[in-house]
Amino acid sequence: MHFPDGVFVAAGPARSLFAPLPRPTDADVAWICDRVVRRVLAHLAADADGRDHELDTDTALLAESVRPTPRAPSASPTPPHRRHLTASIDGFTLHADTDVGAADRPALERLVRYGARPPFAHQRLARTRAGKIAYRLRRPWSGGQTEIVLEPVALLRRLAALIPPPRQHQLRYHGVFAGRAAGRAAIAQLVPPPASPRASAHHRPARPATGSPPPPRLAARRLPWAELFRRAFREDLLVCPRCDGPVEIIAALVDPDPTRRVLDHLGLAADPIPIAPARAPPQHDLWPGGGEFDFADAPA
Repeated sequence: MHFPDGVFVAAGPARSLFAPLPRPTDADVAWICDRVVRRVLAHLAADADGRDHELDTDTALLAESVRPTPRAPSASPTPPHRRHLTASIDGFTLHADTDVGAADRPALERLVRYGARPPFAHQRLARTRAGKIAYRLRRPWSGGQTEIVLEPVALLRRLAALIPPPRQHQLRYHGVFAGRAAGRAAIAQLVPPPASPRASAHHRPARPATGSPPPPRLAARRLPWAELFRRAFREDLLVCPRCDGPVEIIAALVDPDPTRRVLDHLGLAADPIPIAPARAPPQHDLWPGGGEFDFADAPA
């Protein structure tokens, strides 16, 4: 979750100002974490209401993903490392020591890359002689544990909990950032117009009825495909790898016969890659014996 470092204050009709707040202290972070813990536990207690509900598949996977892993016998406890603006209470952790400036685009890109990182690193994953899966931790835990050892099916259950449910938004905005917030139009006035003069006709502001100038609107901006490829794979396709000069289009081949002759001359495949026919996902292959999976019969 991400929060602004301040609040929006109404400064007139359809106009708002951003008032930055002072940097929080360790006591503030601990107080917020404690309040969140008490509210979440109270909500769970009220929702349970002393009844034994039968868990569905998604809830069972989530419960399995947060179940503590068994500690290694040789793990020796280490003193916990206290971090600045970080609080940890009853398994809940609040970290408030990372901030991104409004104009700090590289820091924003690093934050987005951190949020889009995969759930685990492949190079730290290995199979033991007993047939289990061992994952080497980047840093030892407070209990001294340096790796996690799980059965293959148990690992799949924990990874399955990370798959988002279908047809549900994974990015949600709250408060004034919500799509139908009452003050969203006033907040949009604070966004500076883009440097590019190009604007989409769909986002072009309508002519006002009075003589007042129209409010600034954001232009529809789309990153070129080459820039997206460079950000994702760190490869610039528009720069020649031999001379480091810009790549230019010499010719565009449309006719299939000349295209095939050029590809054959360059030693490239001229026939399209065959596409396998669609099939149902092999869910029954994940569980021993096939059929529906019963969590009660799964190995610990």
